[in-house]
Amino acid sequence: MTVAGHHLDKRPDAGRALQHALTAASAGLGSTEQRDRVPLATLGGFDVTATIWNGRDGVLVSLTVNNDSGMTTQLSLTDATAGDATGLIRRLEHHLASLETRRGQLVANIAGQRKKIERARAQLGQPFARHDELVSTRRRMWAVSAAVDAIADLDSVPVSTATAPAVPVTLDDTWMPDQIRDSLTDDNHAWLDARIDRVANAGTVQAAAHAQDDVAAFAATFDRALTTMLGDPNEPNLSVAIFLRCDDPDWRASLFNAARQAVHNTVRATPDPTAGTATASPRPDRSGPSEAPRVLLTDDEIRTRVPALAAALTRDERIWLNQATTRLCTKPDLSAAAQAGHGSLHTDLQPGHHRTAGRRPRPAGRAGRRR
Repeated sequence: MTVAGHHLDKRPDAGRALQHALTAASAGLGSTEQRDRVPLATLGGFDVTATIWNGRDGVLVSLTVNNDSGMTTQLSLTDATAGDATGLIRRLEHHLASLETRRGQLVANIAGQRKKIERARAQLGQPFARHDELVSTRRRMWAVSAAVDAIADLDSVPVSTATAPAVPVTLDDTWMPDQIRDSLTDDNHAWLDARIDRVANAGTVQAAAHAQDDVAAFAATFDRALTTMLGDPNEPNLSVAIFLRCDDPDWRASLFNAARQAVHNTVRATPDPTAGTATASPRPDRSGPSEAPRVLLTDDEIRTRVPALAAALTRDERIWLNQATTRLCTKPDLSAAAQAGHGSLHTDLQPGHHRTAGRRPRPAGRAGRRR
């Protein structure tokens, strides 16, 4: 072995010389520094180099013969410089003894690489074997990204807000084209119907529908609102499923065109919520004395006039109660009594109050007391 220009025939001497060379090579090593391929000696005609660096358990060193990663010995710097000098040389000699085995491994690797090169050349100009899988993965990534963006933008489409009041609107079940309906599962169909109903009840959408006679002019507001409303933080999988369908431009155009037309027609067929009145003006009497004027409060008017009731109800409960009240006000006898100013009407409608003919009133001091 030759170390620092000195030829050494005995292992103990060669080992100690190599230890001194390692100590010198590692002097002043920084905490984040790494010294690569530091030449130390030659063994059997092959170069011996060292790589020295700071590891988790202290300074480490690897000794490599002939710059071959398969002929490397790694140990701590302490073991290398203060351990058995003869054992250090024997570790390196072990690599020389395995040269024939190493040669066979390299020849086999070369043969394997040549086969891979031949297969790669045969595939030149051929379509990518996993093209469909790649396209499907890209489409799903786009759908997931679109769903995330839509969910993040949900607050931009206010529903029944003070600045853009809305009245309850429900689309007819026949609005959806067969192309769309046949491509959806029952769950997807029900979810999509609910999201588009929510778009139709958005104040900004209703305001745009009333302001714009032309559906094409209405498209800018509606399309953005529908794209945003397709994001659902409670059902993200359904959002992704619909956005995957929207990746087909024909399917998306069919959905948006049909929904846009249905929402525009339905909203414009309802009273304009921006009129600002709690009670609609009486319509001309075209069907006889039995027809009563329609009464409808907006969600904002409910919150303003009966705040305690509004606070105790969800938005859907307020809509349902408003619709029930509207139907009640169409009853001819009730409408006539209200217009005549009958004070007894209010009493008859009190919860838990039942008027019974012939019953004498209880004494004031025992009101509400039960035996």
